[in-house]
Amino acid sequence: HFHYNPAHMLAVTFFFTTTLALSLHGALILSSTNPQKGQTVKQPEHEDSFFRDFIGYSVGTLGIHRLGLLLALNAGFWSAVCIVISGPLWTKSWPEWWNWWLELPIWPGV
Repeated sequence: HFHYNPAHMLAVTFFFTTTLALSLHGALILSSTNPQKGQTVKQPEHEDSFFRDFIGYSVGTLGIHRLGLLLALNAGFWSAVCIVISGPLWTKSWPEWWNWWLELPIWPGV
């Protein structure tokens, strides 16, 4: 039941988010540097305007690499936290950890 570990959930989420963000960045770079025959290679301003038009915001050419680094560091950090808390701090089954939700004072009247 290791996948019920909340730090594991965060780590996996950050790993997948890093992969998604940097694959979108890579796809954008490939699409702009591989134009159709007769067209010129697009500049970074064209890439930024694509994301501004598509999602309303663009972090820029340096910002996407910083975002990728931040996401990757978070994935590594939460992976380490996951391993550290799994042995010394929590020795029971991970599904039991989620019982704190059922022990909240809002449930006795239900």
